[in-house]
Amino acid sequence: MGRRRPSSNTGYWNPKLDENQARDARTRRDLAALGWQTLTIWECELESTEQVLENAVRFLGPPRQAPRR
Repeated sequence: MGRRRPSSNTGYWNPKLDENQARDARTRRDLAALGWQTLTIWECELESTEQVLENAVRFLGPPRQAPRR
């Protein structure tokens, strides 16, 4: 996912996309160092909302019932 690169204006897009990937990797690493887990959802995955929901539930765990008051 996220691997297709524009074929035009590559002098602009390739460095920009490379830096975005490096930034995202740093962010995930920094969050992991703080004890956080991350789930990335790519825009192209949103075509299958069922799959996105399954991935989110697998990542977050099943929903819990709210405590009764």
